[in-house]
Amino acid sequence: MRSEVRVAPVFRTILYAQAWEDPEVDRMALRIGPGDDVFAIAASGDNALAFLLDEPRSLTALDFNLTQCCLMELKMAAIAALEHGELLELLGVRPCRRRAALYRRIRDALSAKAREYWDAHPEIIERGVIHAGRFENYFRLFRRFVLPLIHGQRIRRDLLACRTLAEQRRLYDRRWNTWRWRLLFRLFFNRTVMGRFGRDPAMFKYVEGDVAATIIRRAEHGITATPARTNWFMEYILTGNYQTAERLPPYLREENQPRLRRLLERVKLVNDEIEAFLPSVPAGSFSKYYLSDIFEYMSEQAAAALFAELVRTSRDGAILSYREMMVPRPPPAALREQLVEDAELGARCHELDRAFFYGAHRVVTVRKQPAGSAAASTRAGAAG
Repeated sequence: MRSEVRVAPVFRTILYAQAWEDPEVDRMALRIGPGDDVFAIAASGDNALAFLLDEPRSLTALDFNLTQCCLMELKMAAIAALEHGELLELLGVRPCRRRAALYRRIRDALSAKAREYWDAHPEIIERGVIHAGRFENYFRLFRRFVLPLIHGQRIRRDLLACRTLAEQRRLYDRRWNTWRWRLLFRLFFNRTVMGRFGRDPAMFKYVEGDVAATIIRRAEHGITATPARTNWFMEYILTGNYQTAERLPPYLREENQPRLRRLLERVKLVNDEIEAFLPSVPAGSFSKYYLSDIFEYMSEQAAAALFAELVRTSRDGAILSYREMMVPRPPPAALREQLVEDAELGARCHELDRAFFYGAHRVVTVRKQPAGSAAASTRAGAAG
């Protein structure tokens, strides 16, 4: 098996400098504990580090894009070596004129490939790495050129200042949901513009329907149904940064840094395709899987083959957590007895997700031992 999108030019640079999926709902779905060996798509590293706070036995973070691995490695080194204020300065959360000096303090802790990458890109360090991704630049273009034609600074501040969902709904209905909002949002977030500036055309290969209409419905849900006071995704889109401690991703919160420092040694960072990596590990290697939205970019046949490999590498009772943005990818019918979906929990995760771009959240449990078998009965008796 090989990734279908690995050759897209966008994957030779940082695509996501930050996570655009809410780790808290994945933590709710996965219920990670001390005995777990977790597999996670690395991406920016933010969510994998959030899962580390649940203290699994091990966490394997994988990405076939080397630049994403270099990014996660930099964040880990900064968490380990810098004070909290320095961490926020280096990454770009707080203003800073000494990022080059802060980088030099953590440089020797990086792998040779990561040092080579960051030494060659001092401009990214100077800018602040959380602003360096293609997707973050897409939102910067929206914030700079499109959003001012829709809404001014005052209404954006008012939205972020709302303390209840009722306040947010009133603001949306009375002040936000204008014809300019509907028209310009749809023009900027259509398939063509997103493929050209935000993601990559290859990532829309299996997408059908009106992309812009779908996204504006989800944006309305995000504005009216997810609390603005804790929504760091909304804050970054509207302001270009994280302005308050209340709206920081878990890996950046001051109270979490000491624990992360202690747990970083449990992380294994892998630069490879999931389709190549999973066949290389023994059966039963992992108990929890964070899979982002990887099935979005696969044919049904490729997804089915990967699901089969996930079953092989899972332990009985393992949990898969993944999203669908535009392309439905439920577990294949051929594996229905082994991959049992919790539709109710998935719907709950989707409803609570602060990152409102996705169409569905799936939570699936692996059942390798048939119900009613002797082994299952023995375990049940022992548990009783």
